[in-house]
Amino acid sequence: MIAKKVKETIRKFSLVEEGDRVLVAVSGGADSVSLLCVLHELAGSLGIELGVAHLHHGLRDTADRDLAFVRELALRFALPFHFERADVKSVAEERGLGLEEAARFVRYGFLERMKEEHGYSKVALGHTLDDNVETFLLRVVRGGSLEGLKGIPPKRDFWIRPLIETKREELLSYLKERGMPFVVDESNEDLSILRNWVRLKLIPVLKEKNPSVVDTLSVTLEVLRQEHEFIEKEVERSLSLIDYSYEEGRLTVSLKEFRKFPTIIKRKLLFKLLYRYFYPGLPNALGYKHVEEILKMASEKRGSRSVSLPMGIVAVREYDTLVVKKGGEDAEFDGEVMVTGCGTYIFGDYLFEVSEGDYSNLIVDGRWNALFSPEKLKYPLIMRYKRAGDRILIKGVGRKKLQDFFVDKKVPRSERGKIPLLVDREGNVLWIVGYRQREDLKPETGRGVLIKALRRDG
Repeated sequence: MIAKKVKETIRKFSLVEEGDRVLVAVSGGADSVSLLCVLHELAGSLGIELGVAHLHHGLRDTADRDLAFVRELALRFALPFHFERADVKSVAEERGLGLEEAARFVRYGFLERMKEEHGYSKVALGHTLDDNVETFLLRVVRGGSLEGLKGIPPKRDFWIRPLIETKREELLSYLKERGMPFVVDESNEDLSILRNWVRLKLIPVLKEKNPSVVDTLSVTLEVLRQEHEFIEKEVERSLSLIDYSYEEGRLTVSLKEFRKFPTIIKRKLLFKLLYRYFYPGLPNALGYKHVEEILKMASEKRGSRSVSLPMGIVAVREYDTLVVKKGGEDAEFDGEVMVTGCGTYIFGDYLFEVSEGDYSNLIVDGRWNALFSPEKLKYPLIMRYKRAGDRILIKGVGRKKLQDFFVDKKVPRSERGKIPLLVDREGNVLWIVGYRQREDLKPETGRGVLIKALRRDG
């Protein structure tokens, strides 16, 4: 039954062709084990060859167990086995990413490299219908455009998802019938991870009102996918009509033609160009707010302005030209940077690294690093300099004017306008960088959002 359903999905979306060599990404969990079993069952009728890939991420004590399990599974099916060990924590620190995002970045890089090195034509991923619905709800909670709400695509370039129309409960029954074991990722029960909360808390509540909510939302996702495909064709046509170039890490776009398109097309053009040249393999790196700020900046015609983007990328408008590049000492700067989540942000003379995790063993001084409760920190935040009327809430004192705060700290008047501030969307000061953070926003446990300030001059 499952094999027939998956074969229909493969045919519907043209996921493979006869003669394809398909690299199957297997973590050892139920979804990826099901994927391997079903594709192995269908390989003969589809005329494809399979290989197995596994990344040892080093994040959990059970990583060695997972590697041994997948290796044995590949041996059981007599399939080529490719694996690699990675230090995801180091990658997260180097790139200013959260652990989940860093793990995804490393995993996709590993799979693409194995594909190229060993001559595979496709890479199969184990995303299910449940994953698609969870992703949709996750993006609804966080906020997103049609680009995000369309869900997970069945096919993108050489990446294919044969299980995208199959529910997880169907796969569990399939494995049980065949007596096929799988490993369990303990982190899937961690409710501090938003995706887990959506799966374990939100969806069960929705099922109380509509037991078929997964099937219902799957229809919505299919409609959104089709509408997105139509818009994508318009975007590709529009891309051929604008004047842009990319050389030596620098994207240049002429705004004269760009400004003539409808806002929805301009937004999609920016997303496409930014992800193509600056965020390949990182689908969640950019937020809607980032692109809206660039659109707002691009609509202006006088002078120059800039927007700071994640991972140290800067978008600069110079009259009728938009330039996107890696931030540096020569980058234009307009005194305000939007912070939309984990990542690295350039502000004046500083790099700010935003990450989320358990920092129980870290000494947080509130000066050059600040720790906030994830529940109390509402994005987007703004990095800017002092403005008239700014105040900070101090325990036991109340809301104190920054002017008085600087006087008490004997900060020279000439230096006060150069001190970075972190503020919320209402303009409330959360952190005076180099001095103190608001204490009432600190987490009760060690888990929180850590923001580190690093001088760009070393």
